[in-house]
Amino acid sequence: MNTIFCTKTDEELTEIRKSMPKYLNDMTEDQKAISHAVYIEQKKRFDANRADSFAAYNQEVEKGGYKVGDRVSYFCRYMIGFGGVLITGTVKKRKKYYVALDIVFNNKKTAHLTNAWKHI
Repeated sequence: MNTIFCTKTDEELTEIRKSMPKYLNDMTEDQKAISHAVYIEQKKRFDANRADSFAAYNQEVEKGGYKVGDRVSYFCRYMIGFGGVLITGTVKKRKKYYVALDIVFNNKKTAHLTNAWKHI
């Protein structure tokens, strides 16, 4: 049954799921099987797209010259315009690159690595 849904577009899969009852208790056995097969196909496509976007992001970061363990800094200006805060951290990588902050800033311990972060 899963091969039937491989040829459908994302919009068609969404419409199939929307046309069914919201809760599993309200579905027949056939509807449950179809809903599960559509969900599995959507999840497979989402995971593939996510992996591709992580790979593209990581390639861009590596082109920028960042490596795991690099020390970086970011300057945040105050809203009123007088001075600012210098935030420092270390480049790390799980599935994609990020900055592990030296201090907790805005209740966060990590930040996205962008070209605004400068090597120390």
